Amino acid sequence: MKAPRNGAKNVYVQGLEVNRPDVDEGLTPPLAARQGRCAGFDMGPRPSSWGTGRHAAPVSITQDDEVPAPRADVLHGEGAPFHDTSATDAAVTSVELPVADRARAVPYTLTSSSDRAMAPSGWTLQRSSGGTAWQTLDRRSGESFAWDGQTRAFIVRPPGTYEKYRLVLDGEGTPAEVELLA
Repeated sequence: MKAPRNGAKNVYVQGLEVNRPDVDEGLTPPLAARQGRCAGFDMGPRPSSWGTGRHAAPVSITQDDEVPAPRADVLHGEGAPFHDTSATDAAVTSVELPVADRARAVPYTLTSSSDRAMAPSGWTLQRSSGGTAWQTLDRRSGESFAWDGQTRAFIVRPPGTYEKYRLVLDGEGTPAEVELLA
């Protein structure tokens, strides 16, 4: 990062250049930072309109003065993979995901075991209203976990409210934890 005109009088950002001119964002684009690009701040003596645009602020989980209501795990099973820890794991091919009430699942997470080579690489998340007819909510294949005990999040599209969920693996896998967030 560079700010060559920064000083006692030039404390206000007038603009930002990230290996390209006229970046009008309050935050440096994450991809640019990961790629090692240089960020150059143009500084001045008075406040400017830079970073004040509608989309300049960071993303928030609330609007205005709303109280945050983050999603929580709605699974209520005993032992692996429902016990909210990645310390133990369970070899499974299919597992019903026990929800206490109807739940509107949006994301779900899978955590690899202490041996990521045993982690599932493909699965289907299914839902049912009565437990007899199952429909696919999400299908994954060719997935991998970069390290032992890694938690990865996946999105359910479109989300819905259902009585029962299950995870059917492509073969046997050993997840340490499964969470259904609602």
